[in-house]
Parts: sequence; C-alpha cells; structure tokens
Amino acid sequence: MSILVLIVAIIISAVAGFYSVTGLTTIFGGAFWSIVVMGTALELGKVSVTLWLHQHWDSTKIALKIYLTSAIVVLMMITSLGTFGYLSKAHISQSLNGASAQSQLDDFEAQVLVIQQDLADNQNTLKQLDSAIDQVVSHGTSEGGTVRALQLRNNQQKERKQIADNMQKDRTEITALREKEAPAKLQLEKNQVEVGPIKYIAALIYGDNPSQELLERAVRLVIILLVSVFDPLAIAMLLAADQQLLENRRRKPVEPSTVSEPVTAASPATNSLQADYAAAEPAITTNPRKIGKLILPKSAPEGTLFITTDRIPSVLYKFAEGQWIEADKNLNPEYINDDYIEFIIKHLSAGTIKPSLLTAAETEAVEHYLANQLSK
Repeated sequence: MSILVLIVAIIISAVAGFYSVTGLTTIFGGAFWSIVVMGTALELGKVSVTLWLHQHWDSTKIALKIYLTSAIVVLMMITSLGTFGYLSKAHISQSLNGASAQSQLDDFEAQVLVIQQDLADNQNTLKQLDSAIDQVVSHGTSEGGTVRALQLRNNQQKERKQIADNMQKDRTEITALREKEAPAKLQLEKNQVEVGPIKYIAALIYGDNPSQELLERAVRLVIILLVSVFDPLAIAMLLAADQQLLENRRRKPVEPSTVSEPVTAASPATNSLQADYAAAEPAITTNPRKIGKLILPKSAPEGTLFITTDRIPSVLYKFAEGQWIEADKNLNPEYINDDYIEFIIKHLSAGTIKPSLLTAAETEAVEHYLANQLSK
C-alpha cells in the first residue's frame, strides 16, 4: 500500500507541477523556457526537501527547519498559483471561443438584415410599378386603358429586369451567409454544452438564471477548490508514503548469524566505528571475540536489546517473537547503561556525535552521569 500511495503521490505532484509550470508561462510569457526550467527545478526541489526534512526532522536544527518548512509552504503556494493560472486560462479560452462564435453570428445576422432590407425595397419598387399599371387601366376606357397599360409595362421592362436581378442576388447572398454562419452556430452550441455544468453549479449556489458575473464567480470558486487540494494532497501523500516506508524498514527483521555467546539485554554490542567516524576504535561489546562484523545470535531471551554504534544515529534492535526487529529507542530506554553513556560522552567530546542526535533519555542520562562525576 505504501508503494501505491507513493506512486499516486508522485503522479499527482507531477501533474500539479505541469499545470503550475504551464500556468506560470502564461503569466510570464516573455521568458517561456526560463520559466519552464525554473519551475521544474523548484518542483523537484520542493519534493526532495519535503522528503529529506521528514526523514531528518529530529536531527535538523531549528533555524533550518523553519526556513525549509517556510520554503515548502511558499513553493506550494507558487504551485497553486500556477495551477490557478492554468485553469483560468482554459476557462478564458473557452469563453473567448463562445464570444468569437457569437460575434460571428451577430455579424452574419447584421449582413442578412441589410440584404433583407434591400430585398424588401426592391419588392416595394416592383409593387409600385404594378400599381402604376393598375391606375392606367382603371382611368381609361377598356380598350385604350389596356393599350396604355401595355405600353407602360413595356417601358418598365428594363427597370423590372434590374429589380428582378437585384432580388435574385439578394436571395443568393442570404443563402451564402446562412451557410457561412452554420459552423459558428455549431461552435456556439458546442460551447454552451461545455459551459452547461458550470451554469448548473452557479444555479445551485446563486439561484436560478444566474448572470454572467455569477457564472464567473462560480468558475473561480471551483478552481479555488481544485487548487486547495491539488498540490497539498500530493505533499501529504508523499509524507504518508515516506512515513510508511520508514516504519516498514524499522520492522524489517534482521538476518541472524551463529554466535558462540548470546548478547545480554541492555548491552551495547557492535563492531568498531568505521568510515563515519574520524577516530576509529572498538565499540563496546559483550562478545569481544566477534568485533569486526555485526553479528546477532539466532536466538535470545524475549525482549533482549542490541544497540549498534557503527553508525550515527545508533540503531536499537529488539528480539521479539523469534526474530530481531528495529526498535524505537524512545520507547525502550532500558538499553542505556554506564558503558554506553561513557561511549557517548567520549564521542561527544571528540565531536563525532552531535548532541542533536541523542534521544531525550540519552541526553538526560548523560547529564545525570556527568553530575554524578562532578559530585564525587
């Protein structure tokens, strides 16, 4: 499960980093590649520092803790701002597509209205010509009026043809415009479908028939909700996975080797200090014949403690349920004895062990030991 949590955390962190870097490039478009390099480096640094600080929290100085914690928080805020910019850009692009389609439709409709007005004017002119012929017929004798009406109509032939051509041209242009506006209308309908969910969200929050301003508020609210859990969730999952892996490592059993004498409880027993220490010397052990390689007995009394001193901080092992497991020194302070305290004091004086690496019980035991020595 810890591996799964770690993988999911890395995926979420990578996606958040991508959104953040992309969003930052929209804010600082004049330095695209510089922002990409900087954002990527900061994202990797944030994840690395988070894991390092979690693993070395107890041994890290307070000033460094404060700075690194503050840096992580600031970087999370930068990631969130970049993600906000990325999602905002996506919404603005969608809105602009809808606005562009609506603008095209309005332009087409305006052109159609002009042509339709011209078509109506031509139709009125044609009606006026017909009305003039009707008046000639009504004011003359039946035979004379008909002759004059025919003559008038013949005189109108050229004008009538021009009107007919204009009307046909208007109808053709209207048809062409309707065909051109079809893609824009389709784009507008598609955009309305895409923004449909946010309309329902706005209606749920602000009531029915929300205005455009309320729609924008609803979009910002949704983006803020996404941003507030995106990168923080990735960091939290990284910490959870790292904590679980550390616990699994502590619980991992130690492979035992055959040894002639069992190690007694509360006895520090390990090999000599190695390259981690400037002054190498044999560590304290109840089995001096086995100095040189860490060896644990196959069996020991239940609850037997075995502490190593070949690395800093030292590691405490406990024999439980037939196997050696790594134990928490804070929960098992009984491993501390005078020999181990003298060992700690010697290396504290030499500077090979830092006081910050000691547990509270070890610190108290050292202070008590020194106080007793001074009182003698």
